[in-house]
Amino acid sequence: MPQYFLRIHGSGAPSHLGSRDYPDLASAMARGNRVVSGMLAAQGGDALLLKACLDIEDDRSEIVARILFADVAARTGKSLPA
Repeated sequence: MPQYFLRIHGSGAPSHLGSRDYPDLASAMARGNRVVSGMLAAQGGDALLLKACLDIEDDRSEIVARILFADVAARTGKSLPA
């Protein structure tokens, strides 16, 4: 199985969330979206957090996908600052 690394940038949160084997990129993306959604639920619409992103890197340290916290907040209805 491919190994992917989840890294958060720009939130003040831990930047490296570890690596894990996933059957495919879609599974890694689903996990990344759950992580971001959970962080938004725990911290609300914190302006700094909404500027963050979660990168999914492959085992060669290449970014293969990026999840923007603001996009997840908008899609899930998490509070955004006025």
